[in-house]
Amino acid sequence: MPTSPPLPCTRLAPFNFAVQSKCGTFQRSGTSQRCGASQCPDASQCPDASQCPDASQHPDASQRSGAWRGQWRGRLGALSGQWRRCLGALFALLAAACWVPAAQAGGGPLGIDSRPAYDNAGIWKRNYQEILLYGSMTTVAAGALWEGGESRLGKTFWQSVDAAALSAIASTALKYAFSRERPSQTADPNEWFTGNGQSFPSGEVTTVSALVTPFVLEYGKDDPAVYALAALPLYDAVARVKTWGHWQTDVIAGLGLGFAGGYFMHGRQSPFVLSLMPHGIQVGFKMRF
Repeated sequence: MPTSPPLPCTRLAPFNFAVQSKCGTFQRSGTSQRCGASQCPDASQCPDASQCPDASQHPDASQRSGAWRGQWRGRLGALSGQWRRCLGALFALLAAACWVPAAQAGGGPLGIDSRPAYDNAGIWKRNYQEILLYGSMTTVAAGALWEGGESRLGKTFWQSVDAAALSAIASTALKYAFSRERPSQTADPNEWFTGNGQSFPSGEVTTVSALVTPFVLEYGKDDPAVYALAALPLYDAVARVKTWGHWQTDVIAGLGLGFAGGYFMHGRQSPFVLSLMPHGIQVGFKMRF
């Protein structure tokens, strides 16, 4: 039976590298070759998985593992650096949002929930809360449509759209799951799973927090003034408590949920909602003028 001739060697680019692993140090230099093993005896000298009893110790695997760990360390480090001052202000203002007069006993899962004195006047008026919510949504939607997704600003707008959509779905599901009654319905913050309430978490605080988070993450390191956007969900959190729309833990959960949605969507390379849009929207309406 005839046999096929051996493959000829093909000389490629010169190389010189050294890899340190648990298997030892591999150092090669010369010119790489691509051919059959019978034609190139020194091809067997290249380190491969067979030289390592544990496949995870192979130089390629260790390099990939190290790169993966370094990537996540970088992401966590960036998060810490960008949000250190912002989170400090966040928790300081949350203390004010969750303040309960000494004469009132706190309840709820953290022992801080109580109805403060009802206040629907001045800056806490319900009308201003609605202006903030719908104004933020309109601004982000208009900016996303105008800019498209090809610029840095446009991509951030669409990440904000993604964050708001994801957070809204999550908060709505949690409202039906926990069915907690609002302060306007009862003075007892421990009324859960009643089938008559949708207090936990705060949907409005979740949405506003999700809308501003991608912008803070993207531009906060360039201009610290952008951190001022964090005041919007914080204001809404305090206002919702003062007007008996939510308990203190409702707005804390909303802030956390909105931030989580914004952080997750900001890390995506391609905004999801934008990928569903036709090309004319992806490039932005500004390209038509």
